[in-house]
Amino acid sequence: MEIKSTKSILLGLISSVAIGLTQGEARSEGTNELVTQFCLAGFEAEMEKSDKPLNKSIGTYTCDCFVNKFSNGLSFEKARELCKEEAYKRFNLQR
Repeated sequence: MEIKSTKSILLGLISSVAIGLTQGEARSEGTNELVTQFCLAGFEAEMEKSDKPLNKSIGTYTCDCFVNKFSNGLSFEKARELCKEEAYKRFNLQR
């Protein structure tokens, strides 16, 4: 699947997730679910802006990855970068 502006979509997706969050807040299950939902909404908005078909599996994978890594103690930046790289590899995305 070729996505225009894949880098900006993934960056926007993951960046929007942690606005106002601290690692401690992201540790609760309820908060994790809320962050995941917010992340997916951000992903859908970015896909809409790109005029490309929505691939929810990319958003789900990336958001789940981010929430998991962030809530397990990685910094926002490290979780964002690792999950972005993993999504590029898993879905064979072009930069």
